[in-house]
Amino acid sequence: MKFHRHHRAKQRFGAFTSGLAILLVAQVLLMFDAKAQPAKSQTAKATPGGVKSVEPEISIATFIDQVVKGNDGYKAAEMNRRAAKAYASESEILLAPTLFANASMAKDAKPSPFSTFGLGYDRIETNTYSAGISKLFSTGLKTSFSYLAVDTAYVGIQPQYFEARPQIEATLPLWRNFWGRETMGTFEASRLAAEAKSESQNALAKTTLVEAEAAYWRLALSRESLKVAKESVERARAMFDWTGRRVRLALSDKSEHLQSTAQLKARELDYKIAEDDERSARLAFNSARGINSDKVDERLDVLNAALVSKWQLPSRTQTRPDIEASRLQAAAAEAGAQAAVERAKPTFELYGLYAFNSPQRSTQSDAFADSWKRDKPASQVGVRLNMPLDFAALDRVKEGYSAEANAQRTLVTRKLFEQERDWNDVVARFQLAREKIRLYEELEQSQKAKLEHERSRQKSGRSTVAQVILFESDYDQTQLARIRSLAEVLSLNAQMKLYGVAYDLKAEQK
Repeated sequence: MKFHRHHRAKQRFGAFTSGLAILLVAQVLLMFDAKAQPAKSQTAKATPGGVKSVEPEISIATFIDQVVKGNDGYKAAEMNRRAAKAYASESEILLAPTLFANASMAKDAKPSPFSTFGLGYDRIETNTYSAGISKLFSTGLKTSFSYLAVDTAYVGIQPQYFEARPQIEATLPLWRNFWGRETMGTFEASRLAAEAKSESQNALAKTTLVEAEAAYWRLALSRESLKVAKESVERARAMFDWTGRRVRLALSDKSEHLQSTAQLKARELDYKIAEDDERSARLAFNSARGINSDKVDERLDVLNAALVSKWQLPSRTQTRPDIEASRLQAAAAEAGAQAAVERAKPTFELYGLYAFNSPQRSTQSDAFADSWKRDKPASQVGVRLNMPLDFAALDRVKEGYSAEANAQRTLVTRKLFEQERDWNDVVARFQLAREKIRLYEELEQSQKAKLEHERSRQKSGRSTVAQVILFESDYDQTQLARIRSLAEVLSLNAQMKLYGVAYDLKAEQK
């Protein structure tokens, strides 16, 4: 009996020591796996030769410079802006001196009234030449100086003589276009319309640069999101392997492995979405600088709360280009309305002419020489009236143009109000976004510490897999929220550049 009791006790002791050995081996394997997994995630990429690859870096200033040189949309806007500036010179032609010249040859074969006296001729041939310079002044006064030469021949009796005369003419409007209202209205409407078009193209060019800057930071932050998603997948895979090993060793319930499996699948899906977003960001990045590819090898700037907190609020030095374009369009409409109202008025003008005359000479040289003598001057003074009789139509025309000008002024007032509202909103959101980034970074550090602590508790059996998964989700969401806040502050910073902050590439590079 003693022998059997001793034998059973020996068997129980052997089973106990075998189980204890299995537990110790399993614990050692789990500890080794837990230590090996983080080291795996921190392995740096290397080239086949064993040397770490270094990606070229591209700053935001360099990228904007590439956009300026390679974006056809930006270049077209700049060309149109310069073209519109050149169009503005077209209005100056209205007040510029004008050279004019005329030449005519006339034949008149009607019977001579002197044929009964033996002075009949077959026809009269008259050649007339004139040239001069005219000038319209901003006051509406129009003047001209010209020189007239006439060559007259009586074919049949052979008399031929020449005349020449320099003359000055002037016309002064007394009703329509009085003091140059129509002239200056037309001049200003043309000039302001060209400047409005130039400013519209300037707005388009600046918007292109703002969108390009947004594309730069979108790619930078998409890469950051992809990095977060990759780290999340690695943690989920480590948890999946760990729970699977515990289930195989009968140290854990299968439900924990199922939870880690679902977490891994969800994180892999998030990673695929992040990959697609990053590829789309690469495509937009290259598209902004005129490259048809989704491959970007350069390394971009990385921002954090410390850098963003140093940004100063951009100084507002001007209205937005689109608002300025609307203001110029309104001014052009008002000037055009003034000119249109003047055109609808009756024409009442005072005109005058003064000229020297040469006697009829037998040679052109004699006529030219005598034309500058003042002993035989000619002068003329008069008035001209041209009045439309449909007064109701004239009133409707004036009312229509005035209403259009008032509408444009009202529209500009509304846009200026919206500009002030938008600026105040952008400034407030910019300051709030900077503060949110700082808070999210602090929260991210807290979430990371909380997760690491919970993972250590879970490894020692004092927490559950579900709790660790929950804390990992909190950590991932905080990281992504920080990235979204960075995207927001960068977008707002780009928008504020439309209010007068120029793209000074040299300053950016410094």
